Amino acid sequence: METRSTFEYVRDHEITKTFIQDTKKMLHGFVIERMPEPHSISMSNPLRVNMRLHYRAGIKANKGLKTWLEVNGWKVGRRETTDEDGRTCYIFEAYRAIHIPIDKKEEPTYGGQ
Repeated sequence: METRSTFEYVRDHEITKTFIQDTKKMLHGFVIERMPEPHSISMSNPLRVNMRLHYRAGIKANKGLKTWLEVNGWKVGRRETTDEDGRTCYIFEAYRAIHIPIDKKEEPTYGGQ
């Protein structure tokens, strides 16, 4: 029997795949630098998985994205970085929790409420 890491279990889980597909559909038209991915996991039952995505502010196509994300249960923060030319810019990181049951008796949920 093959042993898998918790991140592999989460990445390959149907709840995670469905969440990523649904999020990609909802974000159609926005410019996202890194689509949702598992970022951190709280070891509990159900597993609490913080999903993360990155986007850059100041792009016309992303007007209203921060508000849309917050209304839909995402927490949005920013961090300072440098662009290709060495200029300071900001990357916005959005996080939202999903819950993945360890045993099949529990119902899956999208967190953030």
